[in-house]
Amino acid sequence: MAVVAPLVDDLILRQDLRKNALDWIDIAQTWLSGPIEKNRLTLDGLQIYCLLLLARQVNYVGADLTWISGGSLMCMAMQMGLHRDPNHLREMPALEKELRRRLWYTVVEINVQSALDAGMMPLISADVYDTQVPLNIEDNDLMDTSVMEATEKEPTVLTETSFQRLLACSLPLRLKVVGVMNDLQTQPSYDEVLSLGSEMIAAYRNAAATINQYRSLETDWWNSEFAHNLCDHYHRRFLSLLHRPFAVKAYGDPIYSHSAEICLENALSTISLLDDELYHRLMVVGGGMFREILTDSALIIFLELTSRLEGDNAIFSKSRNKARMEPLLQDARKIVEHGKERLLNGETNVRIFVYFSVAMAQVDAVTMGSSAKDAVNKAAIESLRISYDILKSRAESCSPVTDIQPDLESWVTDNAVLTPSVSGMDFDFLTSLDMGFDQLGSSFFQQWQERTQI
Repeated sequence: MAVVAPLVDDLILRQDLRKNALDWIDIAQTWLSGPIEKNRLTLDGLQIYCLLLLARQVNYVGADLTWISGGSLMCMAMQMGLHRDPNHLREMPALEKELRRRLWYTVVEINVQSALDAGMMPLISADVYDTQVPLNIEDNDLMDTSVMEATEKEPTVLTETSFQRLLACSLPLRLKVVGVMNDLQTQPSYDEVLSLGSEMIAAYRNAAATINQYRSLETDWWNSEFAHNLCDHYHRRFLSLLHRPFAVKAYGDPIYSHSAEICLENALSTISLLDDELYHRLMVVGGGMFREILTDSALIIFLELTSRLEGDNAIFSKSRNKARMEPLLQDARKIVEHGKERLLNGETNVRIFVYFSVAMAQVDAVTMGSSAKDAVNKAAIESLRISYDILKSRAESCSPVTDIQPDLESWVTDNAVLTPSVSGMDFDFLTSLDMGFDQLGSSFFQQWQERTQI
């Protein structure tokens, strides 16, 4: 119930379910944290733990700390021997074997995704488990354990396990990507990044081709874009992780232009996820991987816009370039609107919306040939006012609050030009505004700081 709460069609019901989901998550977390942990070392306990972590991300409840809880989940799974294929263990029913395989790949998926979000190392590598990929069978086939293995479908046949099997195929590579990029001792060379990137692109294209083949089939349950978009999201973010550090450098050194192209393509694909109504709801209220992917995409899109604008100084050239950039400008405006929409749906951190608004204001000012400094200061004040009104309205709906009008102009100083421009970027405003960009996650601001050193 908590996992699907943000996806319900009815707005009133969706809001009620989300409020109740907070209590449900708290109760489940309390039960799993009970003093007698051995009682939770069951398949049921692991299933509940997996659902709990997903519910926390979907409802933005401690989503940034999923990697910590995911480590506990991984230890539980290994303590129960799920990292070994059931054929190497004691005799057990075919149903239990299949459940253990499905659970293991769910646990590893949670770990690798949360490790990417936290910028940490995955707690396992592909060479320390030998659990086979789950059978390609329908859920109903699990009930007939006597003929379960005999009823396995061909890989090209769509079943309710196909999606997990598809993700399982790329898990070893994705674990390697996170391990290489988050290693504090050794930084990968660009050649190594290109090699891993090529493998990641091949894995992604294979997954996309398989999903497209599934979509052509007439089924009762494969009737939306959601599964395709989830698979796209789960793969593309690892490709972005590989190329993002070099993509930022590309605006000063064309040798890294391939990385910039990859990241821009991924960013545009990410924005397109908002066109899927179900995924839109998820990204508006979710945390973790459902939140950070838009902030990462914003970095690339705004850098691309400012780079193109600054590259053409002639008036006529700028006019032609503006027309070519219109699709990119539309996506940038979607990002700003998304930041505001998150505030309306429970987000309490106004920094992302303020930053998006300011970055958009600078792009518009440069496009129009007006003062970027005046535009960004005005946008900062206006976005802060909007944020204040939204948060105040939400607070009043919960409890009485004192009506204190903030001095928003004092948040913007003469030297505080919030600018994501490619050259001559000034980050002194961080001190005066205390924007806390370290909270944006996924090295969002850190890479812009590195960009200033080029």
